[in-house]
Amino acid sequence: MLTETETDIYHQSPVSARARDGGDGSEKIPIPLDWRPSGDFAAIAKRAGIAAINGELEAAIAEFVSFWRANGAKRTIPYWDHAFLNNLLARKGKAPKNPEKPPSRHSGFADRDYHEGINPDGSF
Repeated sequence: MLTETETDIYHQSPVSARARDGGDGSEKIPIPLDWRPSGDFAAIAKRAGIAAINGELEAAIAEFVSFWRANGAKRTIPYWDHAFLNNLLARKGKAPKNPEKPPSRHSGFADRDYHEGINPDGSF
């Protein structure tokens, strides 16, 4: 369960305030220096298994904002919450695993025997 302070942090988000004040969250913006997760984030995080962050929330937010400000990326308001959730999941070792890429059919050409099936006169 999130502490009262951690829950309050979510509701202080200037980004979510902009969304409530008429924006629909579809505009891509750089992450603001004072970014906080939206008010919905606490419930989403809880459903994803991030029920408590043990007082590390401020440090996690600062690191997240610093990374994305340096990156210069522009994203939608919902994307910033999504990216932050993935960041927290990775910190807890619960990040979704990328499925292994299936082997390409376009590999192994050097290992094939190209003489197989060719007649001595060069025909197939």
